[in-house]
This record gives sequence, C-alpha cells and structure tokens, in this order.
Amino acid sequence: MILFVEGLSQVGKTTLVNKYIQQYNNSAIRFKGSGAVNVGMQGRWQEYNFWMHNIIERLDQLNDYATPILWDRGLTDVIYTEDHNYSSELLRVIKSHIKKAVVYIDAPVGKLSDRHTKEGHEILKHRERYEDVIKSFNTYKITLSGDCYIKDEHVQGLDEFIKSLK
Repeated sequence: MILFVEGLSQVGKTTLVNKYIQQYNNSAIRFKGSGAVNVGMQGRWQEYNFWMHNIIERLDQLNDYATPILWDRGLTDVIYTEDHNYSSELLRVIKSHIKKAVVYIDAPVGKLSDRHTKEGHEILKHRERYEDVIKSFNTYKITLSGDCYIKDEHVQGLDEFIKSLK
C-alpha cells in the first residue's frame, strides 16, 4: 500500500517517516517524492513524475500491496503546479494506485513561518490546495500544536492507521 506523507514545507513529513522506520524496525519502504529531486523542467519533470508513479505502483504490486510504502511528498506536483491539465492527469494516475492513502500533517502557519518554510507568501494557497486534494483519499490527519514537533503518539497513530488499512 502507498501512503503519501504530505504537508507544507517544514511541517515534519520526513521526521515522521524516519521515526516510523526506526520504531517499527524497517516495516515500511521509505521513498522521497518529487519535492526532493531535481530532474529538469516542465515536460521533462512531468514525465519523471508519471514514471515514478508507475514504478512505485509496480513495487507495491510485487509486495502484494502488503508492505507500506511511505512516499514523502508523493502529491507534491499536484499541489504546486500551475498547469491544471498536468495536475488533473497526475491526480488521475495517483488515484489509480490500487491501495493508497494520505497522511497529512498540519501545523499553524505562524509556526511554519518561524521555521522558514519554503512556501513563502503562498502558504495559505498551498494549504487550501492540500485540503482540497486529500478529500478524495482515505486520510490520517495529524494536527500539530504547542511546539509543533512530531512525537511518539503521532508515530503510533500512523501505525494504527496502517493496520486499519490492511
């Protein structure tokens, strides 16, 4: 099963994945999405993302959809692109994955700004877009408060969510 680990920049996506892998003895496959890779521009970048979704779906198939694939920023291009046709086509491809869900981490905008999020002045636009896109997925939402750091309770919640999907 593919779990897209999503949220704005500096919210704790990679931290959640790393803690999960550490606490649950490598019981999942970690994968970094397009947000972590630079491969070109426009059409070349888009082609890369379509291929990555195809490759990860095949990997999931080979594991009988049983081993969770924690895809850090798998929905990134759908959220950030200004190309509506590309966004809708990529979202269609993403929704065609047999077993998929979203883990969405949210935190107060002020806290993310203090952490120097890469969102800049578009932070609210991107949050709104995330919330719109994830409505059509089975979603585990983590809402951070206080110091806004990923804690063991969030990792345990992720594990329970994964178990509920099996």
